[in-house]
Amino acid sequence: MVQSSLVGHWPLHEWSGRANDLSGNDNHGTVNSGATQGVWGRSALTGYAFDGSNNGVDTGLDVTSQSEISLSCWFYVRDNSSLQTLYGSTDGNSNEIVLRYDDSGFDWFTYDGSTVYG
Repeated sequence: MVQSSLVGHWPLHEWSGRANDLSGNDNHGTVNSGATQGVWGRSALTGYAFDGSNNGVDTGLDVTSQSEISLSCWFYVRDNSSLQTLYGSTDGNSNEIVLRYDDSGFDWFTYDGSTVYG
């Protein structure tokens, strides 16, 4: 059941070459910069492989002005020796929300252009 406050649901397991939003809100994403599609995962589903070199999925959504957000994701990190950005949102100015991971663990923060919070 899709909740009315759900902005998007991108399972990234389809073979369309896109990041289709299955929430019904048509917030489809664009897969960019050479992400590899069709990487086999569990349950015979596929996903994307990102090499950490400016590739990812752009949904065009800005959540930086929201007072609360929830993010759920599954990922597999092959090499945690360097900082990996798992999620990022920006308003196009200097406000950002970022979830990162490296060998010391997760780092979730917001940035308002001058101060990091989190």
